[in-house]
Amino acid sequence: IEQVTVQGRTLSTLLAHHDVSRIDIWQTDTEGMDLQIFRQLDLNKFHPSIINMEYAFLKEGEKKEIKERLRNHGYRFAVKGMDIIAVTPELLHAMLPATDKLHYKDWVEKEAIAAND
Repeated sequence: IEQVTVQGRTLSTLLAHHDVSRIDIWQTDTEGMDLQIFRQLDLNKFHPSIINMEYAFLKEGEKKEIKERLRNHGYRFAVKGMDIIAVTPELLHAMLPATDKLHYKDWVEKEAIAAND
């Protein structure tokens, strides 16, 4: 085993260095470090339409923090398998077939109740 020292960067430094002004999809699977990276994402500035990150191995307090942050920024989310996936209401509405849009409001209210559990 060889030890190697590497320079670390914050997410904001990395995004600025590469002139990133928009993030459409946020995907992380960083072996338990997802929350630490997600905390650095400025959701007011970037507000990705889709967020997917590993969730299963986080502590309960960390899971609660992620859900609260998503909820506070207007996302609808669900835990699927080992991940949590969140989408903006606008994207969710656009993805629904026309016939399902009649039931969209009822579905969102049901999901909002479930998300608070």
